[in-house]
Amino acid sequence: DDDASLDEDTNCSICLINRQGPCRKYWLKFERCMKEHSAEKEKAEREVEAVEKETESEVSEEEEIVDAADDVAGEGGEMSRE
Repeated sequence: DDDASLDEDTNCSICLINRQGPCRKYWLKFERCMKEHSAEKEKAEREVEAVEKETESEVSEEEEIVDAADDVAGEGGEMSRE
């Protein structure tokens, strides 16, 4: 933790300042924590997006079925909606 040559490259001015001060040890721990948890958050967001996309697809399919049934009923056919 004390070897600055091993620090990850950054343009973040707050990061660069805190890496030099007496709180370096704690700041690096904070940086690692943020990096680890942001990866977890991104993974969770991707999973939510996948579920939302799947749900939209299912809704779209159901709408197509209803539209087809409406078309048949509009052509003189009788459809029961039970």
